[in-house]
Amino acid sequence: MEIAAAAENNAELRRSALSSNSPAWKYVGDQLLIKITDKADPELVIICIKAVGSLAWAFVATETRMMDALVGFPQETEDEMFEACIALTKFLRPNDYFPHDFSKQIVRVGGAMQLIQLLYFERRIIQIRALALICNIAPEIEEPTRAEMLTALKWASNQSYMTQGETLNTLLQKAKSRLNLPHQSRGSRGCP
Repeated sequence: MEIAAAAENNAELRRSALSSNSPAWKYVGDQLLIKITDKADPELVIICIKAVGSLAWAFVATETRMMDALVGFPQETEDEMFEACIALTKFLRPNDYFPHDFSKQIVRVGGAMQLIQLLYFERRIIQIRALALICNIAPEIEEPTRAEMLTALKWASNQSYMTQGETLNTLLQKAKSRLNLPHQSRGSRGCP
């Protein structure tokens, strides 16, 4: 976990120790995936999810197992849900290599509907994380999920605690406008 957190903020460490094509990286990724999907120790699952978020920059677009694990397996505790939302958000950072591909993967494995449920039914802190993810994947949403997503975003707009932060409010407005447009790919709209 410490190495993952350090690598997240240190480009030299990322290049030298955890190159995405190195055997060490493959081993680390495989072990994190095993621990997350095994779910034997809830505390270890949370630590591994955090490590995956810190290492999001190292995953290539064709490596979808980790995204599938974070989206596809139901998190059993609020802490797991919260950390999974944070980790997934890190995969979507515009300065990383494949945010568009990872957005598509989240949608492909059913993440949009899961995020809508988190938005409506979880604690506020998880709702806010889910909202940020929804806003980031909005351009990839197809019908009929598109209409449900727009309804969820309109609902979120009416929740004062969700629109207090300027960054989240801006994301929310952009996502709503994207969902109101005829469907296009993110790249054709000039969005990051």
